[in-house]
Amino acid sequence: MKKMNLAFAAFAATFTAFASNVTAYRTLIGPEGWTKPDVETGVLMERVFGDRPLSTQTPFTAVMRVTMPAKEHVRYGSLVSFGKYGSSHQITLTVVDVVGATGGSNSDTKGYIAGKDDAGKDLGFPTDDALLPKDLFRAYLTYDVALTYDGAAFKLYVDGEPVTLSDKSGKAVTATLTCAETLDLSDVCFGQRVNTVGTTTGGHDLTGGVWRDAVVFDAALSDLQVASIHDKGVWNFLCETQLISEPAKEGETYVLDSPEDWQWFVAMAPADVNVRLAADLTLTAHRQVFKPVFSGTLDGNGHTLTLRPEATAQADGADGAGLIAGTLEGATVKHLKVRVEGGVLAQEGAAGAIAGVATEATLEDVVVTLPGTLEGGAVGGVVGEASGLTLKGVRLDFSGMALGKTVGGLVGDAGALTVEGSLLTFAEGDTVDALLAGDTVGAAVGRVGEGAALA
Repeated sequence: MKKMNLAFAAFAATFTAFASNVTAYRTLIGPEGWTKPDVETGVLMERVFGDRPLSTQTPFTAVMRVTMPAKEHVRYGSLVSFGKYGSSHQITLTVVDVVGATGGSNSDTKGYIAGKDDAGKDLGFPTDDALLPKDLFRAYLTYDVALTYDGAAFKLYVDGEPVTLSDKSGKAVTATLTCAETLDLSDVCFGQRVNTVGTTTGGHDLTGGVWRDAVVFDAALSDLQVASIHDKGVWNFLCETQLISEPAKEGETYVLDSPEDWQWFVAMAPADVNVRLAADLTLTAHRQVFKPVFSGTLDGNGHTLTLRPEATAQADGADGAGLIAGTLEGATVKHLKVRVEGGVLAQEGAAGAIAGVATEATLEDVVVTLPGTLEGGAVGGVVGEASGLTLKGVRLDFSGMALGKTVGGLVGDAGALTVEGSLLTFAEGDTVDALLAGDTVGAAVGRVGEGAALA
């Protein structure tokens, strides 16, 4: 046991030391927050660190999550490029012929790390000397990718694991930057192969992938830190390394107005915290975007919480899943709009747009729009499983799909339930049977207990 404690202490010390001397430029992947918000032609971060630019002598790390597309136009594109906007010099991580994509050229080279200076000269590692494995990326699959640079050499990681680079003979090589120039790399472009960063010159095709959770650090992350990002998700990592700070507080209530604030609420705040939204928030991360247990008050203040189509709020085992919490225990959620475009998934647990499970909780003046998917054991458009739940002025517009054992439009499995002045609507032309699927199905409530009262 003592060994485990010592190991944990060393692990925590590593994070603390890292957080004390690093800056992270972070944003959710486009179009929100980007300098040039055009997902189809790449997305650009200009002057990532302001007056202190990245350079060929400055350690840095780029991390991202990308879903590889399968269309013909993706056969030659970059994951990330560093270079001064308007200049021809750049360093790029390029993919050639995504495995499984249509219309590829079947090139022997499946990708590489390369660089050019302003005169088009290779920056120490010609294309042939830093090749990616041929089966590294496959169409339709999602990957966590990290590229680190320690001031001399690059390392590539996929899903938390280091990737071995090679030359054409298959011999392992190191992508070392040997040029004497100190080039400004502070403009970072994700999602497009470009000869001049931010333009489409050169005739190369776009990657066309789905991008999210892109972050640039001004330090070379360690193997442990990269693995932690893959394991925990980038936002939890930023919280644990104290790169996401505590939100502003008004009285006893914390004010949330950014994705970073939301992740603080999910990962760092106590269960009984009181929060109020000050802006519409869009959730794009996979897996846990919600608080496991919430017993405080969330005032939406009329704002909207949206789960993007490519994202999932997912719980493991018998845990519940929802956009606010896995379980509401004595909590109040009010004056909130929720839009589920992606999926809320619980394996054996309960799933709902707001929460998987609700015990002695109150939802008031809440509007849920649900074109996405809910899946679990007990599944409801608002809450999966309820005991002592009160719904006041709750509206659900349902046009998606709910799959489970016990399924209801509002609540899947309801014990003590009180519904007052609430409304459930289905998409025009759709039927209950078309949208709700399970062993026990009800338009409003899948299974109604003796303590349920609807008005």
